[in-house]
Amino acid sequence: TMKLWVFGCSESDRTEVDSCYGDYLSAELGIEYKHYAVGCGSNDRIFRILPTLVKNNKISSDDIVIVQYTEETRTEFYSGYNTDLPLRDVYNKGQILRYKANSHSWQPNKTEQKFFKLYEKYFLDVEFANEKFAAQNYALQNVFFANNINAWFLNIHGYTPKSFESIEIFNDKIITIDKLECKQWFFDDGHFDTQGHKKVAKKVKKRLTFV
Repeated sequence: TMKLWVFGCSESDRTEVDSCYGDYLSAELGIEYKHYAVGCGSNDRIFRILPTLVKNNKISSDDIVIVQYTEETRTEFYSGYNTDLPLRDVYNKGQILRYKANSHSWQPNKTEQKFFKLYEKYFLDVEFANEKFAAQNYALQNVFFANNINAWFLNIHGYTPKSFESIEIFNDKIITIDKLECKQWFFDDGHFDTQGHKKVAKKVKKRLTFV
């Protein structure tokens, strides 16, 4: 059975709306939806989860995969602390923390706050993050190519890393949401409103069915 898989950050999540573009698009296509977009999500999270799903034959060549990359400086860390706050995922005996700029401000304990502050001040470099992203993106695209995965890249203005490139087979499978569309479709400075999600779904569907 064909499925739609969406990977991304809060741009692709149900951020203050009941349904996201993945919900609308899967309904339009009449296929099952697999939602892997999360608030404060990172490209590192995508690179950790998505290839494993392909490797384990969870994602097939009959499926549609949409990858929405986000800021290259975001990442994730394991923590031995456990809380019921959002933006954390249970992992073994601890949790996976999602990191982006200023995320120390919402950590529940001083140890994590201090760790994120130190990481941001001394251990973060945009060029290094872009170099890593470029290599991992190239590897992921070749995983798609080797397994004949029908993957598409949703590049949203202000979010896609500057080092993003596509291998030849994906040159025509990039869908761009430009600055003007973001301005018209966002309800704040970075998230789609309900109509925005519907417009993204419509734009993506047009490209999918055109091919």
